[in-house]
Amino acid sequence: MKNDLDKDMFGEFDFMYRHKAALEKQKKEEEEKRKAELEAEQKRLEEELTEKRKAEEEKGGQEKKQKKTNKKTAKQPVKKPEPEKEKEPGPKIHPKYGKPYKKDTERDRKRIPDRRRSKIREEYKKEKSTKEHEIDRERIHAERAARRMKLSKLGLMSLATLLVAAVLFSVSVAAIYIITGYSKKVTHKNIAYQVGMSDNSTRIPYDELIRNGTVYVCGNDLVTLCGFTVTGNNKEIKYISPDKGNDTVLFYAGTVTAEVNKTDIRLSAPSFYEDAKLYIPMEFFVDYATGIVCEYEPETDDSRSKITVYKKVLNESAVKLSGASPIYEPVTFRIKQAKTLDKIDESAIDPSLSDINYKIDVTSYEKYIAPSEPYSYITLINGERKASGTYTFADLTPAPAQNGDIPVTLRQNAAKSLEALIAEARADGVIGFAVSGGYVTLENSAKDDPASDERLLGLTVDMAENKTKLNADEQRMESWLSENAARFGFIVRYPKDKEKITGEKYRPFTIRYVGRYAAIRMTGTGMCLEEFTSAYGLERYMIY
Repeated sequence: MKNDLDKDMFGEFDFMYRHKAALEKQKKEEEEKRKAELEAEQKRLEEELTEKRKAEEEKGGQEKKQKKTNKKTAKQPVKKPEPEKEKEPGPKIHPKYGKPYKKDTERDRKRIPDRRRSKIREEYKKEKSTKEHEIDRERIHAERAARRMKLSKLGLMSLATLLVAAVLFSVSVAAIYIITGYSKKVTHKNIAYQVGMSDNSTRIPYDELIRNGTVYVCGNDLVTLCGFTVTGNNKEIKYISPDKGNDTVLFYAGTVTAEVNKTDIRLSAPSFYEDAKLYIPMEFFVDYATGIVCEYEPETDDSRSKITVYKKVLNESAVKLSGASPIYEPVTFRIKQAKTLDKIDESAIDPSLSDINYKIDVTSYEKYIAPSEPYSYITLINGERKASGTYTFADLTPAPAQNGDIPVTLRQNAAKSLEALIAEARADGVIGFAVSGGYVTLENSAKDDPASDERLLGLTVDMAENKTKLNADEQRMESWLSENAARFGFIVRYPKDKEKITGEKYRPFTIRYVGRYAAIRMTGTGMCLEEFTSAYGLERYMIY
């Protein structure tokens, strides 16, 4: 069985070998046949090339013979052949496909000559009939008309929508007003300002005449209305009444200080000078003036604010009934009755102030040591905050224990408090104090810059000579002042280690009256006057 299988396999391989040999023989024969054909074809091409060369040589010889013959026989010149006309370039042919390009580019269009381009246009016009042009024009006109109609309809619809919305809004607002009972309210844009008895009033910005809740009137209008004589400058302006008595009022612009007939008063709010006009709190004329009527009507829902200023008429009834000439009341300025201020409860502000003890009876000095307004004597004058002029005070009082021939005066509170301080020092056995300095004017100030001299306020005094070296008694006086001056409303004005702030060297015997509350606060915190007023924002109290 196995032998038969081997025999069959051998036979199969023998068949395959013989078949492969036959195929190789056949392939070899085909290659030889192809090679013979190529050689025959090459031989044929060489023969054709040789025949072509011979024919060309024969043709060249004949042309030479013909030329020689023509030279002998022909006498007239031979015409030159006319140059062929340029053929108009056709469309650009694609090198691969042999066809014109489908899309004509800008570069190809530029290659077309102008005459060719015009010819193409003429051909196009001939092809396009007049009827087709008219159809195109009619179609374009119809499209434009349709667009215009559409836009007109949209515009009309938008306008109608806006009108309807406006009507609905107006109706809604009116309905709200009717339902809520709300009436038109005047806003704070301007104020009616009337000077004189005429019914004509001007509209002035609200903020010009009403500031921080204070109603103002323009002094320039009062000058015109009452015939005042005006003197001074933009910082100190004096009005002199033309009526009997020639009363005067002097305003210090930018401050709450004024003088009525040379008597100091304090305004409810500062006057101010702006745009060459002086604005004065209306309350001043209500309190101090006669013959001038100032009225203020606050704003209501139906009317705006109104300020009216006019001269008081004595025969008002006769003027209204018979048209008589008005008789005006003379314009005068008076000092109103002084108000007694309630004494401040210092212990309520600072509990430590209720524990102050004195060796002497200070009952009669209490109102001077502790003024009703704790910061009424806090005004500061130095190299940066200078005085605008000499200040005059009606309460200047001779100081106690004066030393020297020059009289020393102080404001009443400072003088009385100093008297109590010296009495307390004597009770403690300190008897060396000798008062000098005190109130000065710009003319008799000893400083190089009189406007920076704090003695203009009448609150500063020297208790002894400020020397560099002190003896034993002076050292005791220095120590006693630093410990006890605050109890009587005084501070050491130029303390140690504050030279850069005060601008002055340490002067142990120069004291300044500020009131007991402020003095104890400054001594307790270790601040000088400049630091204290700045730290607690007391600028509004620092005005004269």
